[in-house]
Amino acid sequence: MKRIEIVHIGPQKSGTTWLYRCMLEHPEVACPPQDTIHYFDMLYHRGRDWYVGHFRDAAAHQRWFDPTPSYIRSTWAPRRLREENPSARIALCLRNPVERAFSHYWHEKKKLRFDFRFEEVFSNYDLYSSWLETGFYAEHLERYLEHFPREQILCQRFDDLGHDPEGFLDAFCRFAGIADGLRPEVLHRKVNVAGHKRTFISSRVLPKMKGAMRRLGGGVPGLSRIANDETLLSGRSEYARGIPAELVGPLWEACEPEVRRLERLTGLDLSSWRPRAGSAVAT
Repeated sequence: MKRIEIVHIGPQKSGTTWLYRCMLEHPEVACPPQDTIHYFDMLYHRGRDWYVGHFRDAAAHQRWFDPTPSYIRSTWAPRRLREENPSARIALCLRNPVERAFSHYWHEKKKLRFDFRFEEVFSNYDLYSSWLETGFYAEHLERYLEHFPREQILCQRFDDLGHDPEGFLDAFCRFAGIADGLRPEVLHRKVNVAGHKRTFISSRVLPKMKGAMRRLGGGVPGLSRIANDETLLSGRSEYARGIPAELVGPLWEACEPEVRRLERLTGLDLSSWRPRAGSAVAT
């Protein structure tokens, strides 16, 4: 019976969609129709026949690839994946947890799903668990190590994807047991980028408002400056400013113990994640 062989467990906003787009072009890999399945966390109740249906068009020689970035934080997924295939190859991409949290926030906000502000991360546990706890990678990785040997788990760094996408992709392919050297069309492009969603108001109404404000600006102090500001009227000002400087310290204080654990667990040097004085993050 054919089983899943390659799984990318995320987390969100750490390159899973990019990798999925790359694997769509790999002849040795069978991908689902969309870049998330959620079978081993949210939709396990639908049964294995439903899951297998995502690979109905796969050729016999192809390895099945499941890229679902929420698997990393699921308490159920590690055990269910082992029951599915104890030889599965599990990959994850480690991103600065503070940057990841802000990018995750904007990924949801641009879909107009909520009206929260990022500053509420420490006053709303649902937001904290979704944005910040997702980046407590050591805790999540240890759950997987209870079910899979270390050699079956690949930990890559998001920074390396940005600096050397070819090397990043080749390392993943070798780990997955498929041919490296793939150079897909998406290799040097960003996909699924966080940011403000373009709407009818932002793309059609606001430019007309800005034109009118420029015409009136000569007689109204400060109006010309507002009209010429590329972010103030676009709805992108919060995203463009990045994380408020006063919030960077508390966010890093919450993440630091987990980052130290992760360094011990993986042997990776994650010092580049630590904030510099006066830094603010936008991504």
